[in-house]
Amino acid sequence: MENRNKYLTDTYKQFVPILFRYGCKYSICFELVEDCIHDVFFKLCEKEDLSDIINMKSYLMNALKNSLLDIKEKSHGKIESLENSTHNLLIENSIEEYLIETEKFQEQQRRLNNAVNCLTKRQKEVVHLYYIDMLSYNEICLRLGLKNQSVREIISDALKRLRDQLRK
Repeated sequence: MENRNKYLTDTYKQFVPILFRYGCKYSICFELVEDCIHDVFFKLCEKEDLSDIINMKSYLMNALKNSLLDIKEKSHGKIESLENSTHNLLIENSIEEYLIETEKFQEQQRRLNNAVNCLTKRQKEVVHLYYIDMLSYNEICLRLGLKNQSVREIISDALKRLRDQLRK
């Protein structure tokens, strides 16, 4: 299950920019394109067996195209396609803005990963249990055999270290 989730996460990260550009050929409504991309990945996550997908890129692009065309058909053609639009310059600028935002987000992720890597093994473990697994201080104490005050200090020290690393 964990390998499947990692595979799906990696696939999402790899193909979202490609799918967004591709989807913009079918609609100038960026929110619609993003929604359809999320729907495609939601359906992909629900799919029990991914081994029958021979070419993931083709599969995702076809699924996105079909999703956008279905919505366009249901709206009786009220969704304007890129070919019919006179706003190509606006589209190009918006795509550039989207790519810049994507790069900024990736840079933030890289910085956060580097900051997390500066934590000790124990700090990573306690922070994960508290913020990701959402365990209480008492539950963490029981699981790790620590005192309540120790757990609080570990989290406090970890957050201080993260703040210091992210300010650099």
